[in-house]
Amino acid sequence: MPRFPERFRRLAPYFRSSRLGLVATIVGATLMALTEPLLAEMMKRLLDQGFTGQQIPLWVVPAAIVGVFALRSAAGFLAQYGLAWASQRAVIQLREAMFARLLRAQPALFAQQTASGLTNSIVCEVQAGVQILTNALLTLVRDSLTLLALLGYLLWLNWQLTLFVSVLFPAVALVMRALGKRLH
Repeated sequence: MPRFPERFRRLAPYFRSSRLGLVATIVGATLMALTEPLLAEMMKRLLDQGFTGQQIPLWVVPAAIVGVFALRSAAGFLAQYGLAWASQRAVIQLREAMFARLLRAQPALFAQQTASGLTNSIVCEVQAGVQILTNALLTLVRDSLTLLALLGYLLWLNWQLTLFVSVLFPAVALVMRALGKRLH
């Protein structure tokens, strides 16, 4: 069974004509990732200065929260729309390639396979496969960018504590893994 990079490498030529959709997906995912530390910084400022009534006017707090979530929603829509557009174009090209190959197939193939099985492969399985692959790619890109954005925010807040925790993290992960095995 081929792994994710091998599958993506085989399907990449079908996505070449829809680079604009992939760029929109990356821009949307990047904007979504950047709103995570922005939201954390807003909450930090609200908790540090907001309840004293001196620094931040009360009406700014809900407006800022709604604004950040509106930006997140627009970025999420852009990422989903760009990916859906790119994947649908790839599905059409992949179906065309499969049908062209089917037209050149040996007659023995048609004796071994039913017409409904071949039609199902061209129509349904291509759609499902590309959908699974693109959703996995979107999740990978969005979560990786979110991790990098939050890590950058942590480094900006307190780089010594962040480095200390990053050194301590593998040891904690090993203990948690051993504890999890014992609990199971």
